[in-house]
Amino acid sequence: MNGTNTPKSDSVGLTKDIEAPPHERLRWYLRRTGNVMENGEEFLRLLLVLVMSREAAEAPEALQTVIAVRDEGRAYMAHMIRSSFQSAGEETADKIAEALAPFGMAGYDGAFVALQSEGGRPVSAWMDQLAD
Repeated sequence: MNGTNTPKSDSVGLTKDIEAPPHERLRWYLRRTGNVMENGEEFLRLLLVLVMSREAAEAPEALQTVIAVRDEGRAYMAHMIRSSFQSAGEETADKIAEALAPFGMAGYDGAFVALQSEGGRPVSAWMDQLAD
């Protein structure tokens, strides 16, 4: 909510308001994360190539960087999920985030690969499907 007790919403009416259902808040977060996908395609492409190649395993510095970036992404995914489910209570939100963060990362990675190979479908559609 902002100072006038109205929810903060984006151009399509999605909101991060604490009183909004968890699904709506998660969609709000994932749509913004999708912007990273659109604005950082080269970096994400390189990261996935390193994750799937032996070159990273043979270069300790590169492997450490890949691990650090993936760990940061997983932690942020858990934060988004936890924040989305905070209305269920802290303990429940933590359990949901812990259970769903790896799936969220896999979905995000899959959406990026699909975006690269299937063109034409907007990132927001992939993020909406992931939120569902």
